[in-house]
Formats: sequence, C-alpha cells, structure tokens
Amino acid sequence: MRMSLTGAARRGDEVLSELSMLLRAPADAQRWFEHWLGERERWYTELGIRPDHLRLRAHDADELSHYSSGTSDVEYLFPIGWQELEGVANRGDFDLQSHAKHSGQKLEYFDQATGSRYVPHVIEPAAGADRATLAFLVDAYDEETVEREGLYGAATPQAFRADVLRRAMAAGGEATDEAALCERLGIPVAIVPVSRFTFKITTPEDLELAEAILARRGR
Repeated sequence: MRMSLTGAARRGDEVLSELSMLLRAPADAQRWFEHWLGERERWYTELGIRPDHLRLRAHDADELSHYSSGTSDVEYLFPIGWQELEGVANRGDFDLQSHAKHSGQKLEYFDQATGSRYVPHVIEPAAGADRATLAFLVDAYDEETVEREGLYGAATPQAFRADVLRRAMAAGGEATDEAALCERLGIPVAIVPVSRFTFKITTPEDLELAEAILARRGR
C-alpha cells in the first residue's frame, strides 16, 4: 500500500486537492474505500461543520463512471440545496492500465521489499478546496435579531483623550479597545449610559455639527 498526494490542480474555476492510495491487492480496495469515506466525512465535522448539514451520497449505477466499482460524494447542505464538496472513488487499475496500453510503456510499481512488480489499484479522494472553504464560511454564518429595547448603550468618553491614549499605546501590549488600554495603565475608566441620540465628539468639526443640530432643535 502506498499513498501519493497529487496536490492542487485547477480545473476551470475549481481548485482540486487529490490523494491517491495505491493498493497491491484488489481485494483490499473495498475496505479502504469505506475507510476513506469515513475519514473524509470526519474531517469536516471535526473542523466544525454541522453533522446534519453533511452527508455521504453513493453514485447510482447510471452516474457511476465505467471504470469505478464505487464512488460517493461528500455533500453539504447549502442554502441552495445539497451540493458536492468532494468525491471518493474506487478507480481500480483503469487509469494506469489505460495509460500503459496507449503509451506502450509499463506503468508498474516495483516493490523493493519483495522484488515484485504490479499495477496498483487506486482509491482517490478528490476535494474541491474552494467548495470546502465556502462550506465552512456558510456553516459559520449566523443571524440574530435583537430588539432595540433590550440594548444598553454605554460609552467611555475619557478614553478618547489623546494624552491618555498616547500613554497607553506607548506602554505596548494588546487590548481590545481604547478603554482596555487605559485600564491596563491603571487609569480609571467610567462607563457612561448613552442612547442613539448621543453625540460622539472627537474633532472640532463634530462639535460644530452637534451645535448646529441642537440649535435647530431649539436647545
């Protein structure tokens, strides 16, 4: 048994990643075919794809390639329906035998341990790298509807002071926002309740705009 990573190949607008398992004994092909079906499905679920959005679909007789004794697709349930992510095929020795016939060259594997030669039978998972990427993005996407009445607005206006920010940033390190930078320096940060009508003024132009809006409202 040997494995060959054939790498990524572009076919049209699709990027394929293929792995070929080379088998000496045809009798082992079905066992390894089923092994790779389970491995490829597990790869997606272990990386976070929802199991109920993933399935293995065996090819019907009318869509099965003439050289294949078994092919199944790993499919993902996109919003547009079930779509193939990759295929796993028991290709037999058709490819190498066909190339050998038309090229006139022997395409045999030499087993150094036994000194024997044979034409391998191939189990080949072939995955669409771009399709898998899209599936992970779609599966991670989620929407949440939040009622505005349940939201609480807050601001930390003192953290917008330039002198404070310069000191905090000069100290280095990581923080999620300006307020966290100040707190790491030991500068107290007060949280001030706000609403959607609150002005955030950071430049002189902001102040002029706020004054104009308030004057129009007669305040």
